[in-house]
Amino acid sequence: MSNLNFARSAADIKRYRQRNSLRPIFRNYALKLLAHLVKSDSKPRLLFLSFHFTFESDRENLRNIMTFLAKDFEFISYSEAVQKWKNKEIDKNYICFSSDDGFENYQIAAEVMKEFGATGIVFICPSMIGESNKEKLAKFNANRLNGPSMPFLNWDQIENLASEGHEFGNHTFSHFNQAEISKKSAEEEIAKTHEIIEERLGYCHHFAWPYGKPNRIRRDTIDFVYNLGYKSAASTVRGYYTKEGPFDQNYILRNNFEPFWPLSHIKYFTKTNRYQ
Repeated sequence: MSNLNFARSAADIKRYRQRNSLRPIFRNYALKLLAHLVKSDSKPRLLFLSFHFTFESDRENLRNIMTFLAKDFEFISYSEAVQKWKNKEIDKNYICFSSDDGFENYQIAAEVMKEFGATGIVFICPSMIGESNKEKLAKFNANRLNGPSMPFLNWDQIENLASEGHEFGNHTFSHFNQAEISKKSAEEEIAKTHEIIEERLGYCHHFAWPYGKPNRIRRDTIDFVYNLGYKSAASTVRGYYTKEGPFDQNYILRNNFEPFWPLSHIKYFTKTNRYQ
């Protein structure tokens, strides 16, 4: 596939990433096995789920995932989930959805979520919002996101999604690894994005840093986010919350999934509180 052609399915993503790694193949088989072995936690729990892209071919599978989740969880907005996290108000099973990077095909996920009365938050990088230059898109996707080229939402689409209850958050301006750039540059990336989203939508309350692991951001950068008035900062460290915790981090634990994943993967990651 030419890097000037957009990915059209999850298979394109898999082919791109498996050129350099066999890990996704082994991971797939391992999770299918683990899903049958792990026992579900019976305590009421709060889960933050995150994903990246949803292709048209994933629509029915995502619908099946939502149907499965709806049996055990109440769908709530990201802001509602953050409030429950802050107040430790976990009296039953809650789940919320977030999507990183701001791909245009989030609109497909939004249509499926609407069928279940659910909404999500999209963490966006304004440097790519509305970008139409295919060379720039291919370079950004390859260098920053380790994937084939895909288009991003534009502001008209974002404003339409916002009118339907979806939220938008700060994912930095250009998706740099925040631990590899200077403190000043990291703060500028965050502050610039904050100003742009606030000007466009009138709010910006939540932050998720690129690549999501604790070693990809400095503690003082997270402090900077909260000093800006943010209500949350989110990782991609796996785990969920019960009334007993864990509440020792100053950032949210989020469980990644993708809408093309088999249900066995979803079952495993919604049952276990094992950090990954």
